[in-house]
Amino acid sequence: MFEIPLFTPVEIQAKAHDLIEAGRFDEAVKVLEEEAQVSGREALDAARTLRRGELLPDFPGRWPEDLTGPVTEFLAEGQRKAAVFLVRDRRRLGPAEAEAFVDALARGEAG
Repeated sequence: MFEIPLFTPVEIQAKAHDLIEAGRFDEAVKVLEEEAQVSGREALDAARTLRRGELLPDFPGRWPEDLTGPVTEFLAEGQRKAAVFLVRDRRRLGPAEAEAFVDALARGEAG
């Protein structure tokens, strides 16, 4: 059994996931290896996890309880996927529920 990187920032996960969706799996592995600072084997396992639609854990305590600020900042920076991954990770929501939360914040509705 493999071990995925213990903590991987949602921004790195979103970047790697974009590459995976674009059919550039090997590049996604390289991004994970370099930016998450893990071994090649761990990066490969992490990329496989993302390809299955699962997330890797982000650093605990990195984000405030109220995600409105960080999600709004990600949206302002054009990082919608990172915002969705953050909500999925912190709120333990599925993809559709996390996207609905992010979309509500984008429309200016309370989270």
